[in-house]
Amino acid sequence: MMNIYTWGNGKEISPFDIESIILSQLINDIDDIKIIPNSNYFISNSQKLPCLITNDEQITGLINIWNYLSPNDNNDSTERLLFDSLLHSIIKNFNIITTYNYFVNTTNYESFTRPAFKNYLPWPFQYLPPLQIRENGIENCMNLGIIDGENDGNSTLDDEEKHLVETPVINDLQKNQIDNNLQLINKKKSIIANLNCIKLLKSTIDNFNQLKEKLSTSNSEFLSLIINSYLQNNIIDELSDNFIKITLERDYPEYLNTKSLPKSYNPSHLTFSNAFKSFISSFI
Repeated sequence: MMNIYTWGNGKEISPFDIESIILSQLINDIDDIKIIPNSNYFISNSQKLPCLITNDEQITGLINIWNYLSPNDNNDSTERLLFDSLLHSIIKNFNIITTYNYFVNTTNYESFTRPAFKNYLPWPFQYLPPLQIRENGIENCMNLGIIDGENDGNSTLDDEEKHLVETPVINDLQKNQIDNNLQLINKKKSIIANLNCIKLLKSTIDNFNQLKEKLSTSNSEFLSLIINSYLQNNIIDELSDNFIKITLERDYPEYLNTKSLPKSYNPSHLTFSNAFKSFISSFI
C-alpha cells in the first residue's frame, strides 16, 4: 500500500491542490494507493504536497509522482516528446496560475484561502503554511513578470505609493485621502497582475490548441482534461475575484463544461503496477 498525502480537510482535497485532484481522478479505482487529504505536510521532507510515500522513498508533485507510477518505455517518438513537453508546460504554467489565483491575489487570499486553512490544520499550525505558499508564489510570480514585472506599469504606481506613504499627515482628512489613494493604487496593481496572469493562461491554452492536432485523439483529449481540471478548480464560486471565470466566459466557453478525467481501472488478473501502466499507456 502506498499513500499520497494532499492538502485537505480530512475528507476532501483542497480546491487549490489541483495536482492532487488530478492524481485522485487518475488512480480512483486502484486499491494499492490511498489518497489521504489531511494536510499532513509534516510527513513530507520538503513540506510540499502532494507527497507519495513508499516503503523507502518520498516523491512530491504531480509530474514526479506520474513519472514514478507510469511506465518508462523509452519511447522517444516525435508525438511522445511533444506530449511530454506539453504536459510539463501545462502543469508548470497552471500551477503558477493557481498559486497566483489562490495565494498571491490578495482579495482571494484574504477572503477564501487563508481562512480556509482553519479547516485543514489545527491551531496554531494553520497560520504558517498559507504564508509560506504565498511568499513562494509571490517570488515565482515576480520572476515571471506577473507581479512587479518590467513594463507592466507598476513602476509608476510604486513611485506614487512611495510618495503617498512618505507624505507627512497633518490631519484626519488628509489621512483619509491618502488611505483612499493607496487603496486605489493597490486596486490598479491587482488589475495589472490579473491581466498578466490571464496572458499566461491564454498563451498556455493557445499553445495547446495550436499543437493538439499533431497528437493522437486520446493524447489530445487527455491533455484537454488536464487543462479542464485546472480551470474548473480555479473558478469556484467561493473566490471573490473570479477573473479567470470571466476570461473563460468571454474567450474560452468550451472549457466551462464539467468533464473530468477518466477513471482508472484495476482488472483482477493484473497486479497494481500492470493495471496502472496499462491505463496510462492508453494515453501515451
